[in-house]
Amino acid sequence: MGPGIKAPAAQDAGFSLIELVVVVAIMSVLVVGASLAASRSGQGQSDVQRFVRQFDLARALAVQGRQAQGLLVTNRGYRLAHSGADGWVMGPSEHRWRGNAVVQSNTRRAGPLAPNMIFLPNGHTSAFSITFTTRDAPTVRCAHDGFTGLTCN
Repeated sequence: MGPGIKAPAAQDAGFSLIELVVVVAIMSVLVVGASLAASRSGQGQSDVQRFVRQFDLARALAVQGRQAQGLLVTNRGYRLAHSGADGWVMGPSEHRWRGNAVVQSNTRRAGPLAPNMIFLPNGHTSAFSITFTTRDAPTVRCAHDGFTGLTCN
C-alpha cells in the first residue's frame, strides 16, 4: 500500500454474524408465510372453479393414460374414478361442494358407485349439465354435449 492509503479496519470489512442471522431469519419467515398462503389458495376457489379443474384433469388423464376416467358427481360433492379390470375404482374420498349443485346426466350408470361422467381415451365425454348455487354468488350452469368443450355461464 502506498503512502496516504489506509487499509480498511477489520470491523468494516463485511457483515457481522448477527446481521447475517437476522437476514436469514427474516427470509425464513417470508418463505413460510408464502408457502402457507399458496397451500391455502385452493380453499378460496368456488365450486365451479374446482369442478372445471377436475373435469379438465379427468379428461387429460383419460387421453394421456389411454384409460377411461370418471367423475361421480352428486348434489353433495364429487369423487374421481378410473376404469379397472373389475369395473370402476372410486377415489379414496368425496370432495364436498361448498354450495348446492344439481346434476343432470343421460349416462346410464352400471351401479350406485359408477360415475355419471365418463371420459374416454379418444377425448369424448358423456353429456351432462350441472348447476351451482350459493348464497353469495350468482347461479352458474356448466354443460357439456360430449364432443365440444365445457361451457359455463
